Amino acid sequence: MVGVFLWRKHYLSAAAFLAVLAGVLVLEFTLKPLFGLARPDLFPWKVEVGGFSFPSGHALRGVGMFGFLAAVAACRAWCRRSGAWAVAGVVCVGVAGGVCWSRVYVGVHRPTDVIAGALAAAAWVVTCLLAREYAATRPRRNNTAAGAG
Repeated sequence: MVGVFLWRKHYLSAAAFLAVLAGVLVLEFTLKPLFGLARPDLFPWKVEVGGFSFPSGHALRGVGMFGFLAAVAACRAWCRRSGAWAVAGVVCVGVAGGVCWSRVYVGVHRPTDVIAGALAAAAWVVTCLLAREYAATRPRRNNTAAGAG
């Protein structure tokens, strides 16, 4: 997606998407050891995993990536009155939800692990979107030399 954003000359979107990805990775590698919660053992797992449970890294990354793309698609759908962009946004939300649900389904996370990961990612996505919007709309500085006024 970064390549597509760059190819289409959407540099702020590319930078914001990279910030989302970097941020959710930092959140994952900071929060998991901080909380240090073991994975649930109520049912046998359908897949083998290691590491801590809280918050869900898949939820962080899935909601981060697809949440950002859903927001971009929603903006384009609104601005261009485009049904195709609206469908793309809904698909992104569905994929993010599917990633979250799958972690509970395979038994490697509690619902609270997934909810916490999704909420943390959503907060970071909103922060990156606000920064992107500020960068796009902030007043530009005058580039004339000092005293040339």
